[in-house]
Amino acid sequence: MIKDCIKEKFMSASEDISIPLEPDCYYHIFNQGNNHEKIFYQEKNYIYFLKKLAVYMSGYFDFYAYCLLPNHFHLLVKIKTKQEISIQAKIDFPKGFKKDADFADIKYLSSLPADLPEKIISEKFRRFFLSYSKSINKQENRSGSLFRKYFRRKRINSDDYFTGLIWYIHNNPVKHNVYDNFETYKWSSYYRILQNRKSLLNKKQVINWFDSKENFVAFHKIKNINWKRLNNLIIEAD
Repeated sequence: MIKDCIKEKFMSASEDISIPLEPDCYYHIFNQGNNHEKIFYQEKNYIYFLKKLAVYMSGYFDFYAYCLLPNHFHLLVKIKTKQEISIQAKIDFPKGFKKDADFADIKYLSSLPADLPEKIISEKFRRFFLSYSKSINKQENRSGSLFRKYFRRKRINSDDYFTGLIWYIHNNPVKHNVYDNFETYKWSSYYRILQNRKSLLNKKQVINWFDSKENFVAFHKIKNINWKRLNNLIIEAD
């Protein structure tokens, strides 16, 4: 069951970058290329992105779904607990968090200020985006920002929203006319969840959510989902 986190009204792109990232809550996270430019140019870029995502963010997120498209990506994640974030942050930032004096002085898990998990995660995202961007800029002989400065997010506050969002994310390649069959698109978690291969995904939890692989597959083939109730909670390119 989805934890009953604070619910939001519909927010614009400029507003939903400020939604707080709270421990133990679920989120839809989105970012796109600066000026709608590509962020993936070659097949190896998708692989590299996923590897870097695991390295930088797996200590802070549980991953349930993703889709990588040429100029943007979607993630469905759960923020880890405050305690787990603190433990990982002490590994990643052994000398403290230079931009925040409180974090530099942390001695005990219980002393982590309420707003610092978001600051820590945002800093890790910044480093992840920077690392990936440097690789692409070198590959493409380009310069400047690859991603939009601020990633967008929506808090997932119901079981229906979580289930529908998995369908939406996995059907994104068809929605954007990138690929004609979501079932065989290589760069979404649909393809990965059904494989018996290790990945950054919490595959077992996703399958358990649908009770079985058969139900998971059947749900994704539904064509008449009513999105009116959830439409304002979906993030897309603007």
